[in-house]
Amino acid sequence: MAYGWQYEITVFCTDGETIHIDGVDVDFSCVRDDEKEPNEADLTIWGLTPETHNAIVQAGSMVTFAGGYIDEGMFTLFQGELISAVNVKPSEVYGLKMKLYEALIPFRASVTSRKFRKGQSLKEAIAQVASDMGLGCQLSKAAAALTLPKNISAAALSRDVLTSLCRPVNATWSLQYQSIAVTAGDSIFDGAAAFSPDSGLLGVPLLKIHTPKRKKKKPSEKEQIQAKHEKSIKTYAWPPKNSQVDYSKGARRQIGVIEAITWESLLRGGVEIGEKVVLSSPSMGENWEIIVKKISHRFSTRDSQPRTTSWEGIIA
Repeated sequence: MAYGWQYEITVFCTDGETIHIDGVDVDFSCVRDDEKEPNEADLTIWGLTPETHNAIVQAGSMVTFAGGYIDEGMFTLFQGELISAVNVKPSEVYGLKMKLYEALIPFRASVTSRKFRKGQSLKEAIAQVASDMGLGCQLSKAAAALTLPKNISAAALSRDVLTSLCRPVNATWSLQYQSIAVTAGDSIFDGAAAFSPDSGLLGVPLLKIHTPKRKKKKPSEKEQIQAKHEKSIKTYAWPPKNSQVDYSKGARRQIGVIEAITWESLLRGGVEIGEKVVLSSPSMGENWEIIVKKISHRFSTRDSQPRTTSWEGIIA
């Protein structure tokens, strides 16, 4: 499995021309997550001809990067608008370094002026805002069943209207490709992707622990004396630093909660934010259902490092 890497870059220029690029050196990395801000990517193409270079560098051009392996096919890893491009020359070959964003222009500039009524379907309200932004929309099953708890009259940036619609019903939204994705603690759809050592899982999954911060207050004189005394006593850290062991069932309780699970695999496309996947490893056990919250791809032809994808998700 996973042999013979391949990629293809497609540039849809504002003048109507379509450019396909492969067979040259590239450096690509992107981060896609479920936050409100548009996802972003860095793409550097080396050794372009001046004609191709000039054709690509047009504000508003749409760039698609697809990558994968010969035996598994290619998947679209990122599609975004070209926002900036600069020439770089660390050695003898020139490179074109580009910054790409998904749906940045609608996010920054789109305005919505609408009235939403109490009891209106959240799905219907999101579709109206999506049409104002020129985007599609996807809702999870739980989000699609929600209704607005009050009347809302909005005349603001579309992104602020989306927040006003989602916040009262505990839903979250994000921009994925050219679409608005809305969830309410569940997955948008159940995928068939499974991660295990046999399917490209690298290393072991790790638990991301969140420890709530304590509120600081000015200690009394007595507390200061006690704190000074405690500092004089030699202690040891518990749980151990960077521990990935769950002590919740033992004599000592681990401070904090599991915020997410992170893992790494060989480069893998076809899995989207909000999709439910199955994770298995010798350290965690079999068939953990995880909702993907963050994806980071790395693809380079200029070094011998493996092409990898980093993942982060929550237990479904």
